Amino acid sequence: LTPSVRDEYLAMGIPCEKVRIIPNGVNNRIFKNKDHKKTQGIRKDYGVPDDAKIILTVGRYHPKKGFDLIPAIADILKERGVKFVWLVVGKNTSKIKGKHPDCEKNNVVFVEKFSGDNAEDKFMLPTSGLIDIYNAADLFALPTLIETFGMVLVEAMAAGLPIVTTDALGVRDVINDGVNGVKVPTNDVESFANAIVRIFTDEALTATLSANAKREAEEKYDWAVVTKQYSDYYNYI
Repeated sequence: LTPSVRDEYLAMGIPCEKVRIIPNGVNNRIFKNKDHKKTQGIRKDYGVPDDAKIILTVGRYHPKKGFDLIPAIADILKERGVKFVWLVVGKNTSKIKGKHPDCEKNNVVFVEKFSGDNAEDKFMLPTSGLIDIYNAADLFALPTLIETFGMVLVEAMAAGLPIVTTDALGVRDVINDGVNGVKVPTNDVESFANAIVRIFTDEALTATLSANAKREAEEKYDWAVVTKQYSDYYNYI
């Protein structure tokens, strides 16, 4: 999937010529139909005020994801007067609330189920309901400690979201700091909050990150590009 994964195989003694990097893909087309009414519906469903930003995190709850850092980051943002609602979407994410019972007071909302999915969604990831949430968000945040690839980062790129994440293994192969996202050290809640504030207050940076993310999602990660790499490699071997 990434150079980081390749390095692990090489360390195991796999010959370099037997390793080909091919990333996961994303269907960029399904992110293009942004619907203002759906965006307003999502903001209403999750209690997002008109003057607040939506910060989005997507992924199942696991210690390696760094989601337990979110309440502390939210504390800092609230202290600095940032108006936001942070949606943490994924399986078992409400476990964070059990560890940090006051986090919802700081505008962190956990979403394990959501409306808007279609019957056809069992054949599609992300589902239509999650796509709507991506399209309604203002910023994507992933405070992860380690990733194999970070598929949610590519989905956020396809949605044109500015991204704040960490310089973790797996992430550094997908996000280029200052180009298609902003990276901070792992486990650094202060730096993570600073990066979010920076994006929310710098319209030029936001526009640059968004445009570069969308372009890279289409040029590098679109399924048409990725499947060609697979077919080319099958023909090669």
